[in-house]
Amino acid sequence: MSSYYSLVNLDKRQVVYPDNFGSGLKLPEIMFSKISMMPMLALLLTDITHEDSSYFDDLPAPVKKLFGSWAGNKLFFAGDSEPNWTNFSREEFQDMAYDIDGAEHRFGSRFDPKLRKWTASDEEMCWNMYTLADALFEDISDKVLQAVALASKGTSPFVTVDLAELGWRTVPNRNPKKPVGGKKLLKIYTDKKVATSERLLGSVMDILGER
Repeated sequence: MSSYYSLVNLDKRQVVYPDNFGSGLKLPEIMFSKISMMPMLALLLTDITHEDSSYFDDLPAPVKKLFGSWAGNKLFFAGDSEPNWTNFSREEFQDMAYDIDGAEHRFGSRFDPKLRKWTASDEEMCWNMYTLADALFEDISDKVLQAVALASKGTSPFVTVDLAELGWRTVPNRNPKKPVGGKKLLKIYTDKKVATSERLLGSVMDILGER
């Protein structure tokens, strides 16, 4: 069975899950999916200037703050199948808290610095960077999705993503219950798709009529 991956920002302590963007979680799926994560990466990693940002002036302030928010940070795709602490130390996260069955647990609170030993619960919950990020880091997938959808102004299939869907999401979604870009952008995208389809159909009919 292949590993699942998430995109982790070690500096910001944030995480993004590719399946929320319509991609798979396995590395080949992320690399070769028809649904590219490039819009999300471009938004987070851009070194955008004031002159370049005029196109996005009408976006809400929280969305604007996401632009370039990961630029210069330490990022990597973390897999869930192997423990890998070659470049990272769990001890630096031991003051962060997470939830287990409704009760707050402070990661590493039962870490014995003399024995250099972790409890079974810590090993199980955070045995590599993927599981540690899943337990402790902020998941900003939906925030980034909304930012991409709003920035596209109705031109991207990401406006059809249904926030009511949990886990892997369909892109494009023909009938989203809770479209991430709102109903207005969804209508703009749908109308453009219909117009494009009608033009293509007209072209095909013209070609057939000439035969």
